[in-house]
Amino acid sequence: MTDTQTANTEPAPSDSSLKQPVDEMLSQRIGQYRVVRRIGRGGMGVVYEAVHETIGQRIAVKTLNQELSANPAFVKRFLTEARATVIAQHPGLVKVFDYGQIPDGPLYLQMEYLEGETLAKRLLKTGKLPIETTIRWIRQIASAMALAHARDIVHRDLKPDKITPVEKWLRGFRRASEKVAEVVVRSCRWEKPPERSSKQAHYVVA
Repeated sequence: MTDTQTANTEPAPSDSSLKQPVDEMLSQRIGQYRVVRRIGRGGMGVVYEAVHETIGQRIAVKTLNQELSANPAFVKRFLTEARATVIAQHPGLVKVFDYGQIPDGPLYLQMEYLEGETLAKRLLKTGKLPIETTIRWIRQIASAMALAHARDIVHRDLKPDKITPVEKWLRGFRRASEKVAEVVVRSCRWEKPPERSSKQAHYVVA
């Protein structure tokens, strides 16, 4: 028998060897919410979409990798992010609703679900934005960051991949005069800066 014949008679890999690892978060229940799909993965964890089983409300669930959930430094950073988004309430900052830990599982944040693609993906498609839109969005982002800085909170990772353009109606109108954001900054690596003396200047975003 030739080498070629020998190679051709080797058994093909079984289907089980080609299967992807099962994501145990899928179909996981967190309170009244059920995790339905994975949205994306980052260096510290994974973001999922979850749906309220009764009223159908959609939220994002951001999890911290389980091995990092046992690291006090990363747990502190994760909790700081949750607290920061509560302290800095602004239409242009994503909202966090709850914080907790799945039994024998990772820490998580329940966050506002943002419909649509990131600004980074939008720019890849369009190449550039109209000047009027660019100026308007920069003003909104600067306003959100100015509020965060006034609360002594620094984002540290602000870039197009962390900004999501949203339709105004998706954010809701409570009053005709209410300011509604067209772009929303997603929380990531929020940190409180080191203590400083009262003589040091605050951050200023013009």
